[in-house]
Amino acid sequence: MAEWTAGSLQESGNAELDAYADGSSSLQLSLDKASRTETATKTDSDKSCQRTDAAGTTTNVMGPNCLVSLPWFAPILFTQSASELPALLTSSDDGLVTKDGASLHQISYRLALEGSDSTSTKRLQDASTVKVFFDPQTFLPSSLEYAIHPDNNDLKSLEVKVLFSDYRQVSGVMLPFHIERYVLRSLQLKLDISNAVVE
Repeated sequence: MAEWTAGSLQESGNAELDAYADGSSSLQLSLDKASRTETATKTDSDKSCQRTDAAGTTTNVMGPNCLVSLPWFAPILFTQSASELPALLTSSDDGLVTKDGASLHQISYRLALEGSDSTSTKRLQDASTVKVFFDPQTFLPSSLEYAIHPDNNDLKSLEVKVLFSDYRQVSGVMLPFHIERYVLRSLQLKLDISNAVVE
């Protein structure tokens, strides 16, 4: 079950999400005006992303919006061993931090991308960064943060926060069955998972 909110537009319907350890993913929302499909190929130097809207128009997602290191809706991927993750993916342990009044363990993930100079390299790596906040007791992701950008302005960052809860075991893997995605602190998408498969 998916609930989408954008200003006065509120729609509900179905969602199908697929994510893989190589960074490839697919998100399909079957709503009304807000229906969309977002796809990304595996995370490497040739990564590409596309978005198809409710009218069936497909757009290539260019620049930083295609650089997010791993699918935002699949936090379990961030708990895999390094050997199972994309070679471009790097991480840094940022230690304990306080988020929303709770003590959480922060690990930042980014892609080891190189630009034409040090400034562009830093911009690319910053654009790919996902900060994941783990519960220090269960070491399950509690939330994550990253930035998206308007299609016509790569330099403007919009803060995204994703919350995970209602973890359940599926084929020996703990998965969140409730996900909330906020853009600029406003709830944009709420997902209640009814079925999950681990392959």
